This record gives sequence, structure tokens and C-alpha cells, in this order.
Amino acid sequence: MRSRFFNGFLVFFSPDSIFKYTKKAESAFEPLVSLLLFAGFSTILGLKLIWFFNLYELNLLFSTALLIVFIVFFIFILLNAAISGLLDWIYSCGIKLGKKSIPSDFLGSFCCHAYIMPVWLFLVSMYLFLPDLKQSSLFAIFAVLLMIRLLDIEARLVKAVYELRLIQSYVLVFFQLICIVFGASLAYFSRDIIKYF
Repeated sequence: MRSRFFNGFLVFFSPDSIFKYTKKAESAFEPLVSLLLFAGFSTILGLKLIWFFNLYELNLLFSTALLIVFIVFFIFILLNAAISGLLDWIYSCGIKLGKKSIPSDFLGSFCCHAYIMPVWLFLVSMYLFLPDLKQSSLFAIFAVLLMIRLLDIEARLVKAVYELRLIQSYVLVFFQLICIVFGASLAYFSRDIIKYF
């Protein structure tokens, strides 16, 4: 199951075939169009949630809303490039399987991450900017299930891009998650220590 421009939505149902097709195509055009469509969808949904929770008064002109969509789109591109480049550098320089290093593939990583990175960013931004959602147990359950699925898809992405076995990809993503959690915990406790002094 795949499409030319809607793989950002279909990746939850058939990640293996989508990543295999994207890696083989070696073109950033379709992932960027999919990224633009997701930017429009996430912007509309985010504005609707802001209106629903009555956080801000929103009286936007169509041109202003369109400008917001393109700003979100370019933010997605920049963050996706930064994260894909960082992960590609870590995998290719810092990890060896036997005596061989993992081959670098920034384009494949960027194109495949374009389908899932915006979902991570949208989930984190909703958690940070909509405080009422933190009190919703339904949102917490949904967020946990979505994160588990995203981690599974991330492992399948690593498998497709770097041609690893699935178990090796799961181990890499697990260690990556541990580093992120450790770094976030360290930053959180450092903030409390700084406030104390």
C-alpha cells in the first residue's frame, strides 16, 4: 500500500513497502509534497484545537493561514534535515557491525524521515502548547500508543535505509530512545538544580 503524495498518512499502515519504494526512488520530490500536505493538515488541526480549548482568539485571513502553513512546512524541512543528518552521521561514524561501518545515506534518511518526523513534532508541540491536553487521560493513552507505533516505524526505517536486519534496527532505536530519555531527564533535573541555587 503506497501512494505518490499521501505516504505521510499511509506509512502507519504499510511502512516497509513505503520505505523500500522511497529508498529505491532516490528522489526528494514526493516526500516533500507529502510533507507539505501534512504541514497543511497539522496546521489546520492545531488551529482547530487552539480554538476548541479557547487559548487564543483566532480571526485569521486566508492569506495569513496559508503563510502559517508554509512556515510550518519550512520548519518541518529544516528540522527533518537536521535530525536526519545527525542520525545519519551517528550511524555511519559511530556504529560498526562486525568490522564494517554502516554506510552513510543522508538522502534516504531525509526522504524516509519526512514521513514520520512531522508526526513526532506535531505530537510534541501539542503537548507543549496545549496544557489542557496534559490533563486528558484519553490524550495520554493515544500519545503512548502513537509513540510505540512511531518507534516501530523508526526501526523499520533504519532497516530499509541502512539495510540492516530488523532486530538490529530495534536495538539501535532502543539505544537512541534511552539516550533521548537520559538527556531530557538530565536537562529537567539540571533546571531544578539551577533554580534551587
